[in-house]
Amino acid sequence: MGISQTMESWISANVEKLSDSECWNAPNKSGNKKGWHVRFRVNSKKILAHRAAWILSYGEIPDGLFVLHKCDNPKCCNPKHLFLGTQSDNAKDMWTKGRGVVSDSKGRKLGASIQRKLSNEDVMKIFELFKNGITQKSIGSQFSVTDVVISNILKGKTYPEYKNERDSISHLLGRGTKNKLAASTREIYKRIAFI
Repeated sequence: MGISQTMESWISANVEKLSDSECWNAPNKSGNKKGWHVRFRVNSKKILAHRAAWILSYGEIPDGLFVLHKCDNPKCCNPKHLFLGTQSDNAKDMWTKGRGVVSDSKGRKLGASIQRKLSNEDVMKIFELFKNGITQKSIGSQFSVTDVVISNILKGKTYPEYKNERDSISHLLGRGTKNKLAASTREIYKRIAFI
């Protein structure tokens, strides 16, 4: 931009102000990850859009405080949805609203959380489909996730609490899974032929 922009000009040009009860979303022009806060530049200094919205509405943010979201929408710039708090307040808010993630000693996510997109029934179905020879890519398509997500479930990198299910398919994991499945199917047919 040739002319230096102000916080006010950026917010005015980029954030659609709706009713007080609705989120006023900042556009993700900066290429941040999906679901993350939006940043923009003012006089070559980066600022988060929701912090700019707070400053424009209520004034400077005291040292040591964060601008938090009542709505849990990181892109929201509606001042009515924002409040000040410490890092501790932010953590308490996260756990109170069920956004926290419990991990085991290896950093793997445990238990129910909104970050875990698949239900217990979904995970059980994934193991069942894999046992029946369905590829990880096909399984991922059925659940609208990538084959990497499926692989992580099957290997225990995520959802590690499904140890029994994982043990039942461990012989199928790794290189040559299709060959292992084919060999296992041939073995079943051989047994049936001798019955």
